[in-house]
Amino acid sequence: MGKSLILVVLAAVSLSANIHTVPADYATIQSAIEASVNGDTVVVFPGTYFENINFHGKNVVVTSRFFESNDMQYILQTIINGSKPNHPDTASCVLIVSGENSSAVLQGFTLTGGKGTRWTDEHGAGIYREGGGILVTVSSPVIRYNYIINNEIFNTGNVTSTGGAGIRIGDGGGIVENNVITLNKAMYGGGIVLNYCSGTIVRNNLILENTVRQYDLNKQAFGGGGIWMGSPKPGDASSNIIENNTFIGNVALDNSSSSSLAGRGGAMIIHSKAKAIVRNNIMWQNHSAFPISALAVLGGSPQVEYNDIMGGYPGTGNIDADPQFADTAFVLKHTSPCIDAGDTSSVFSDPLDAEVVRYPAQGTARNDMGAYGGPRSISFFAFSRPSVFLPLDLVNFGLMLPGDSVTVGLTVVNFGSKTAVIDSIRLPSGDFSAVAAMPMTLDVNTLASIPLQLKPLEKIQYKDTMFVYHNSTFMKNPYTVLLRGNAIPTPLMSVNLLEHNFGVLDINTPSKDTTIYIYNLGTGKDSIRITLNPFGVKPADALKLSASAFTLAPGDSQAVTFTLYPQQVTKTLLGVYSPKILFKSFFGEDTATVEKTMRFKLTGTLGAGEYAVSPMEYVLEQNYPNPFNPSTSIRFTIAAEGFVLLKVYDILGNEVSTVINERMSVGEHRVAFNAEHLASGVYVYRLTSGKFTSIKKMTVIK
Repeated sequence: MGKSLILVVLAAVSLSANIHTVPADYATIQSAIEASVNGDTVVVFPGTYFENINFHGKNVVVTSRFFESNDMQYILQTIINGSKPNHPDTASCVLIVSGENSSAVLQGFTLTGGKGTRWTDEHGAGIYREGGGILVTVSSPVIRYNYIINNEIFNTGNVTSTGGAGIRIGDGGGIVENNVITLNKAMYGGGIVLNYCSGTIVRNNLILENTVRQYDLNKQAFGGGGIWMGSPKPGDASSNIIENNTFIGNVALDNSSSSSLAGRGGAMIIHSKAKAIVRNNIMWQNHSAFPISALAVLGGSPQVEYNDIMGGYPGTGNIDADPQFADTAFVLKHTSPCIDAGDTSSVFSDPLDAEVVRYPAQGTARNDMGAYGGPRSISFFAFSRPSVFLPLDLVNFGLMLPGDSVTVGLTVVNFGSKTAVIDSIRLPSGDFSAVAAMPMTLDVNTLASIPLQLKPLEKIQYKDTMFVYHNSTFMKNPYTVLLRGNAIPTPLMSVNLLEHNFGVLDINTPSKDTTIYIYNLGTGKDSIRITLNPFGVKPADALKLSASAFTLAPGDSQAVTFTLYPQQVTKTLLGVYSPKILFKSFFGEDTATVEKTMRFKLTGTLGAGEYAVSPMEYVLEQNYPNPFNPSTSIRFTIAAEGFVLLKVYDILGNEVSTVINERMSVGEHRVAFNAEHLASGVYVYRLTSGKFTSIKKMTVIK
């Protein structure tokens, strides 16, 4: 294509623009940018360019030949590969970091191989490696019609963490639209990071299968598989707009104890008072280590409306329904509940051609949820691939006895836009079996469970590996799953080790006690010894235990009462005490001593009068026993009479049981939960009362 023809095609962009073609005029994209001035356009012809380009403050358009006819093949054929940087600390495919505005446009490329740039946080939080595909700071460019794939930021050397594997925007904004952002990996914000951003528009993108994991166990991870959104830009109160995107298969499986944000927000996490409007999106089959909802909000009050969110989310027009994808590029089937389910305002209407809705939008002109709805709806390039994902890579059958049979479900998900097939499963021995016919097919964006059975015939401890063969394009094949089990009779002591706080006690209180339950969840007999460490309580005999040593048969429990006698305690200046109860199992696999703190504070003087009742607080305690089969007890305290809701969710965020849904009185409560209908695995229970919400995990072992 000659330069004169390109000038004609781009006349609508700028009548005075200079056109720089690559490689006809310049051998590299960067050299063409250096030769440009504001308003110029760099046109890149098909090919693979191993570069890490920098706009260097120039408000120019950098585009493939996609602009000529909207031919999506130019996007796939024009590749910026950032895997060979001149310096390992500047390894983003594209940097827009020098105050560029909306006249700076990046469009029509495949961006891959980026490893991120070592970047000092603008607000003093530390040094991070960010922006695998694109790094943006103090700038507001337009990023559109790109295929941002397989950018991975694993290098944690000399940085706090790694984030924004697809795109990182900090202290700026801009528009991110009509991109496919997929298979990018980092320790937070696998797809996109918006840090100190306001007014950013993210719309009509397919955000697919981006991954957040704790790739370095010595560094913190911060969740947000698809999008990670932090504080607003200082002095700018405008909201970021997340509109008409489709989030599929993004995962935040970083260790949930790594930070307060880790393991949360499979599709998106919003925190630190970030301002956001989230509307007309689809968030389906996104997974997180802390599975409450695909959307995790930890600070701020975003406007969340007209979305299809797996697991549900409160807000006008939000639904929780299978979006029903067709077998290509996540276009909706004509029966999808997301068609004509977006915001009713005509501002968000789907595009029309001669009064007919333009495909891939469907139905009437009302907005369709997801990337194919709204006025910016376009057809992406055709891609159709299966994508098998296993949320767990370890199956633990727990403790059992020879002759027992234990079944555990192995969850398998197809994140892809094409039917996936589990061809076969290879198990390590005849003691294991898969209770499912092979091959197994999984429709687009669906989940299945493969029952795995272990039936030991002798005393043995299992440390084996299972191999899963499949037709997925991007997951290793075969996929390995570790199998663990113990058929050697072994006790397993279980006790709630969370601190018990008696609160404030008047020293004239004759006595105060609480009961602690010790369980043997194992398969062998145990011997338990319990002792007291007074930790400053004098005299020591002001504390008593109702039992100090006993044996526990498998499945049995023992109640032990801890009693304190305030009138006997020699009161210190602060009057605060933290004695500990020490528990030791003599026959268990782990024979270490564990401890439970019993905290209390004494007020008043002897003979001073009435006992002062300690103020109540909202508390949700760890269930016990835990792990359990099939029943456990959940204790909680509410500080004010009111409506109480206690629900249980599976690891995918699906509600499996409502335990309490009623008005309750102030004080301590205990409720039994029976998991007889549930498979083995990790579950989450959530207590809500008034403005108080607390969440804890429990484990079912069968």
